[in-house]
Amino acid sequence: MSPRSWKRLRQTVQILALLVFLGLAVYTNAQRPQRFWTDIFARLDPLLMISASLAGRVLVGGLSLAGAIMVFTVVFGRVWCGWLCPLGTVLEWLGPRRSRRKAPGDRWRVIKYLLLFAILIAALVGNQTLIVLDPLTILTRTLTTAIWPALRYAVVGAEEFLYGFPALWSPLDAIHNAVIQPVFQGVQPVFGLSALMGLLFVALVALNWWAERFWCRYLCPLGGLLGLLAKFSLVRREVGDGCAQCARCTHECPTGTIDPGDRYRSDPAECIVCYDCLTYCTRDGIGFRWRFRGWRPARWREYDPTRRQVLGAMGASAAGVALAGVEPITLRQGATLIRPPGAATADFSALCARCGACIRVCPT
Repeated sequence: MSPRSWKRLRQTVQILALLVFLGLAVYTNAQRPQRFWTDIFARLDPLLMISASLAGRVLVGGLSLAGAIMVFTVVFGRVWCGWLCPLGTVLEWLGPRRSRRKAPGDRWRVIKYLLLFAILIAALVGNQTLIVLDPLTILTRTLTTAIWPALRYAVVGAEEFLYGFPALWSPLDAIHNAVIQPVFQGVQPVFGLSALMGLLFVALVALNWWAERFWCRYLCPLGGLLGLLAKFSLVRREVGDGCAQCARCTHECPTGTIDPGDRYRSDPAECIVCYDCLTYCTRDGIGFRWRFRGWRPARWREYDPTRRQVLGAMGASAAGVALAGVEPITLRQGATLIRPPGAATADFSALCARCGACIRVCPT
């Protein structure tokens, strides 16, 4: 297929993946709390599955699906980030296509790797607090505690206003029984952290005005995990002698990974296989190709984590968990605190992924 066809295919897959994610979020509520496939995206998330396995000292069932994503990454690169990730898709669509501001230096890319190692070490010693930085956790919790309650409040408020007109009662009753009641239920959910989660999401979108896909480039720990795997990918972007060095691809790349100083090559760990760089390129010898002959891992870049940085992140994470364990506020249990069944019989704080899915299905 041509690069334009690949790009259209990617956009189609993005739309379908986001619709499935949102559809499952809407479908799963207190009336339909359990379906084996409703957590499919969480089971596809390698970072969630690995951290849960480390924290629980057990092989989580979703590791098989997450393992498939990891193998897929080793073969094709960071396809998850460019094709399937719901948060990445939302940030791509809501941000400006090209920011005029100067992007932060490439050294900032190391942040996502340091967050990755901090999350894994914290999970290994029984703490999953930092997993709130997983992209699926961010989006699920934002939908659960902020966007969905606010949308329900607006819809029900509009419904109450329209009920002031007697002529609309019959159609409003039909709409309420067929749509509003099954989708939104009868209780207005209220969450103390809704404003904080909403502001966090707005901040991630706003960072796109500093650099396109800022979150994906510099902060996403799942992107860091997949980036390390993509160093070994078998399919990579190749630049042959036919390159005219027009620099068009550097302006089109959403992650800014194409380096003019390296004959316009890109780092497989940062490339999200979006095909934007090839859409307007007519030169031969440039494209994504298999690397069987002469294969070797992609070279380590100056922004990739050093051994000292990794050890520092791991040490800081372990120290943070130790300090959190002796903080008195962590031992207080509020009189109205509600947790899922079984939370009192296991180390719930070590196993909880902070995604808010239990809040979504709680009938009260």
